[in-house]
Amino acid sequence: ILLNGPQVLWLIIDSTQFDDNLSGARTAKDLLSLKWMGDEPMQKQLFLKTWLNIVSRLKDSYFSPEGLRDILAGCLKESKDLQHEYKNYEIAPVHDPKHSYEYLLDALDRSISRDDMDIVKRDKQKEMDRVIAGNAEANIKLASELKADKAASRNVTPTTSSPNSLEVRSSSCLLYT
Repeated sequence: ILLNGPQVLWLIIDSTQFDDNLSGARTAKDLLSLKWMGDEPMQKQLFLKTWLNIVSRLKDSYFSPEGLRDILAGCLKESKDLQHEYKNYEIAPVHDPKHSYEYLLDALDRSISRDDMDIVKRDKQKEMDRVIAGNAEANIKLASELKADKAASRNVTPTTSSPNSLEVRSSSCLLYT
């Protein structure tokens, strides 16, 4: 049997499409192979985004909430930043809200929020340091101008013609605005 161009193209397209069961299995495999990416802010954000993306593509029948919880707990166990939250999860009784999928997701989200706040604080501190350094330079310049002004004022002496009149040997006029 000889196939023409459109038939070959249709066979290629048809063979690359997954049926719903296979795509779900691939998504489940993706979730099971997902590993903790690290405690840096961008790594945590990427992990959470990847996790949520995979979970959103899963069919409800693949994993129970407890299954998702256990898989996520296994990933978060590797985090140094989330050790406190993980230990709270681990020691909580099974029906305690801290022993839930939602608690683990919330713990990860709170950790990312703390990282974001730390970054904002660090950036503000850098800006304040820059402003203070700039003010220090301006203050040094102002101090040297005041010294020059004071030195110029020392060059004023009384004249011999009248005891209340002053003669200025050198003058400088500085305006500050």
